[in-house]
Amino acid sequence: METNYRKLLDQMMTPYDEMLQSLIGNHADFSKVDYLEKHSEKYGKSDANYTNRLKVLLAIYNREDRYAPHYEPIVRRLLVNEIIDRGTNSFQGIGDALYYAVFLLQKYEREQDQILFQQAKEANFDTYAGFDPELILENYLFSKDAANIEDCINIASELGEDV
Repeated sequence: METNYRKLLDQMMTPYDEMLQSLIGNHADFSKVDYLEKHSEKYGKSDANYTNRLKVLLAIYNREDRYAPHYEPIVRRLLVNEIIDRGTNSFQGIGDALYYAVFLLQKYEREQDQILFQQAKEANFDTYAGFDPELILENYLFSKDAANIEDCINIASELGEDV
């Protein structure tokens, strides 16, 4: 029996849409996606909400209306929190969430966001050396519609979806 991995992926990502819905409107609750510093002996400083931020960004990215105006302030806030994480995280690195947040926010073409893109570039050594906001190509971002089994396994692992 062959497993329909795209159906499994849809099931896995359904709660991400619910998390996104909790961020829309006057009573939005950003406590699960805003930067929340945690510390461990082994890994140092990191963000307890990084994975949730990535889940919400994936939910937006995989929607047909992903450039709707009501997502703009959400994406901007997620990017600001991602910049904080990249700048304070002991591991540094770039992180997938940074790519999605910048890609989505660029589509609104707001001049004021250029400062955020520059801050993302300068957040740490890795972003400075290996991240260029102007070179984020959509075909390198994970999309449910174009994903193969390997893509699905990689994104599930990145999201901590071990089941």
